[in-house]
Amino acid sequence: PLLANLPADLRALALDMNRLTLEAIPEDARMPANLEKLTLQNNRITDRGAVQLAGLLPANLVSLFLANNAIGDMGAQALSTGLPANLEVLVLNGNRIGDRGAAWLAEGLPGRLAQLYLDSNAIGDTGAEALLANLPANMRTFQ
Repeated sequence: PLLANLPADLRALALDMNRLTLEAIPEDARMPANLEKLTLQNNRITDRGAVQLAGLLPANLVSLFLANNAIGDMGAQALSTGLPANLEVLVLNGNRIGDRGAAWLAEGLPGRLAQLYLDSNAIGDTGAEALLANLPANMRTFQ
């Protein structure tokens, strides 16, 4: 099964362009504790998959790449509650996140976040304002 038997010392996992949905992750699945970079771009991850993923993100994760999936507002809400405090890079461009999802994300942005990519979503003025009001002090890139 997906995410089963991963090496405990794995630091980076790239599963881009694989048609993954993450909806069938076993309940006992765990990400390696030392995982620092997770990239799942160009898959088929929906809100349900994002909910599953949010509960698995390890505390040491520094970079999370989820561009070009089908994550909407509910997925953004789930991710906002599961983002690790050490996260520095969050890439969510090319999804289906709207104002509501942007507002939820804004509330859960980790203080160490330096790069946030949300372009090519459905975020309007209200969502952008919520994000701008909550950007961490060390933010270097916001798209």
